[in-house]
Amino acid sequence: MFIVPRGTGMADSRRGDGTRSGTRRDHQKRETRDAIQTAAYSLFESQGFEATTIRAIASKAGVGVGTVHLHFNDKESLLVECLIDDLAENDRRSWSSLPEGAPIRGQLLHLVREAYLGWTRRPSLSRVLLRQMVLSQRPELDRLRALDADVSRRITGLLEDAKERGEIRSDADPALTTKAIFSFYLTSSLNWLGGLKTDGPSEPGREGGPALSEGALEPLMDEARDFLDLLFTGIGGEGGAER
Repeated sequence: MFIVPRGTGMADSRRGDGTRSGTRRDHQKRETRDAIQTAAYSLFESQGFEATTIRAIASKAGVGVGTVHLHFNDKESLLVECLIDDLAENDRRSWSSLPEGAPIRGQLLHLVREAYLGWTRRPSLSRVLLRQMVLSQRPELDRLRALDADVSRRITGLLEDAKERGEIRSDADPALTTKAIFSFYLTSSLNWLGGLKTDGPSEPGREGGPALSEGALEPLMDEARDFLDLLFTGIGGEGGAER
């Protein structure tokens, strides 16, 4: 990371390559912010969220504590920034692999499974983030809320298509059904992550813990199948939704 020298003239002065010093400052701010995020992500993964301090993040990033607070309000806002790109990529992967032409139940189970898989990659950090998503109105979470709103819109579209195919009743409300699915997903995720023992045996003090295998999802997926069966018993067409 380079440092802009102090006392180099007017704030609007140009460098030898013709760019303004303001551009240099913006670049430095971005580099500093990136360094803080990288340090925080590393410490959250190795030490766990609760054990990581702002002072430790600052030390690892090579900046002062005040600089960390200049860019981020607190650890929670840092956690959001660290994980949001992972969540966005998980959503992209989920939708790109959606089985085209499959019955609505199979499509929804695919999306639910992929969403659960996203939590398994770093379960303890996911638990903290999910709790923030559900209980907090922090402005840092607006981007996550936008992602959720987009997923809700797309699921509603899938349900509308299923209605046209006769898989769900003609008087069923796709938007309301989407809310029911999201409510189940958030509740089951919180209960599941809250009950996990995620500390690795070789690192007894580490909250980050190891990633979980896909097999750990099976009890949760059984619940999802039961929920969708119950849901489609209520809104399914004649004979219910296809499996």
